[in-house]
Amino acid sequence: MSNRLIIALLVFASLFFLNKSTAQNPISPYLFGQNAWMPDSIGEKKYFGMLHKNWHHIEASSAQTVRFGGIGPDDDRPSNYQYIQMIDSI
Repeated sequence: MSNRLIIALLVFASLFFLNKSTAQNPISPYLFGQNAWMPDSIGEKKYFGMLHKNWHHIEASSAQTVRFGGIGPDDDRPSNYQYIQMIDSI
């Protein structure tokens, strides 16, 4: 492949990705997110987090939605028991 073709493809790809990032919908100002303390363990991996000791802080903040996820659960999938434990603690 010639250098001109490679450069043209890179420019085209850059413009494509630039267009994608500017065309996204804005996030509503009424939404608010905050990372929580991590749980003690996720799957087989121990994080030694203290989430179970901090639910009262989360409750006091009047949180209406809790999402359990992130890179920890993506990399080391929680067991069904851990999911149920998390749901019951909320």
